[in-house]
Amino acid sequence: MTKTRGFLPHDPRVIWPRQLPQKHKLVIAGNHDGLLDSKLCARPTDPQTLLTNATYLQDESVTIYGIKIYGSPWIPEHTSLHSAFSLPRGKALREHWRAIPTDIDVLVTHGPPWGHCDLTCKGYNVGCKDLLEEVKDRVKPKFHIFGHLHEGYGKTKSDGTVFMNVSTCDTCYEPINPPIVFDLSLPSGYSKTPR
Repeated sequence: MTKTRGFLPHDPRVIWPRQLPQKHKLVIAGNHDGLLDSKLCARPTDPQTLLTNATYLQDESVTIYGIKIYGSPWIPEHTSLHSAFSLPRGKALREHWRAIPTDIDVLVTHGPPWGHCDLTCKGYNVGCKDLLEEVKDRVKPKFHIFGHLHEGYGKTKSDGTVFMNVSTCDTCYEPINPPIVFDLSLPSGYSKTPR
């Protein structure tokens, strides 16, 4: 979203969500969003002041039409020292995953869990094993949506959860992948049409 440079009010990255026709738009940060991460930026930007027509989620949930969605930007540390929202594998990262509530329908993380749409072009799985464990054994959402690993675009299903890597761009940052659209039935008593 920020690509570590900053925002101006007319910046396409800020305007783009406003132009989408959907009533509800959710945004999480990722490893390029250093201006939003307090460990990389002394005075991080407040994304909600910029995204006036979208909801920014950072380790929090929102309920829309009775569907509970939780968003988190964290990924395991990798080779880049300036990667935003990255933590060492193990205890620090596990604490974030253990904070995910169990009553959610949709989980949105920046990075993938281990073994689901996380295969690099060199043939390595790079997803987070601790995230997979929490999703599979405790959280059990209907959908787990993520990106980060551009070459992992696609979806898998396991133990009742659909895992979707929705990376639009390829490894050269070219937007070649179409959006992945899915349907989720509203809980009883909820409707998108006003009464």
